[in-house]
Amino acid sequence: MLVETPRQNFNQEALAASIEKRLVENLDWFSEMPKTRQLSVLTVVSNGLTYFNQLLQGANDSTLLASQAFESAPRELLRSVSLQETLQVTRVIAHALEDALGESKQQLIDAFAKETSFAAADIYGRASRSRSIWDDRLEALIIDAVISGESDAEVASRASALGWRGQGAIAVMVALVSGEIDFDQYRKTARLKSADVLIGNQGNNLILICGFRDPDQATGENLFELAGDFATIAKPGPVVMGPRVESINLARRSARAAFGAMKIVRQHRLTRKAVRSREYLAERAVLGEAEAQRALVREVYQKLQSSSKQLLETLEVFLDQDGSIDKTSQELLVHPNTIRYRLGSIEELLGLDPLSPRGQHTLRIAFTLGRVQTQPPS
Repeated sequence: MLVETPRQNFNQEALAASIEKRLVENLDWFSEMPKTRQLSVLTVVSNGLTYFNQLLQGANDSTLLASQAFESAPRELLRSVSLQETLQVTRVIAHALEDALGESKQQLIDAFAKETSFAAADIYGRASRSRSIWDDRLEALIIDAVISGESDAEVASRASALGWRGQGAIAVMVALVSGEIDFDQYRKTARLKSADVLIGNQGNNLILICGFRDPDQATGENLFELAGDFATIAKPGPVVMGPRVESINLARRSARAAFGAMKIVRQHRLTRKAVRSREYLAERAVLGEAEAQRALVREVYQKLQSSSKQLLETLEVFLDQDGSIDKTSQELLVHPNTIRYRLGSIEELLGLDPLSPRGQHTLRIAFTLGRVQTQPPS
């Protein structure tokens, strides 16, 4: 509470003009603002002078008056002017009052500066909490839309409202987690890589939509490296990365693949904590995932078919002969080294090793689907 002072009037209009001039001369950010925003700041100045005049007239509830000075300011001001800049305006007002009223009112002016500073901090704090609650709800809506696949078109606009700065391709990652989740750890990890991340959780699955601010950085390798970084945080893990898609509006495609792979990897004890959903195309196809089936046919069977009929025939015989190089060479009447060379060419083309058990498993399922889906109708 302030001690009641003798009544005194002052020229509020002249003081407001003086303060506006000082703001232009002393604060670069003010002079660079659009006129409409400057008027919003001057509204706060006017409110502040009205509040000080009430103190001069003997008003004793200084805290309430200071709060009202900011409460009546335009709401958009809180987004366009920072708390630090608002405090700078408060100091300019205080200096103008000192010059106009002299030392006789110094105690009152100091109290004014103190109360308005506290009131500004309180208003900005409450606004920040409100935005935080709204941002959390909007982020949850985005994650839900991506998982449910309700609407691709709205995802980008909603993400933009949250300050999403990811450019170009993105990937969705799903992490297996338990206990309390610290979202800030994931956001900090992304920021260190100049990436943005939207986060949500569904049961014990943590969903991360990831993109880089520089589209040239948005490669599959960089995204998978980010998945590896997230895997050091996610407990117990693992982190499954869905395929890289061209924009955040296509995030649901990446999410479907990541969730499909997570159904499989969570049943296994993995030594690696970050994996790609593509590594589990065969299992996802067996479980009936249509996109995985199409991907196997497109990326294995049809790719080999369009690239080399010879390699297609070699691999087909090799799989029919239970992965025996000798039996394949006998069946095709070529030297075993020729078969080895062709199998090496197949691995280079498809990224799958026909000599490894896992590679053979994936290739068998791809060939089975390819034969069925590409046969002409009877």
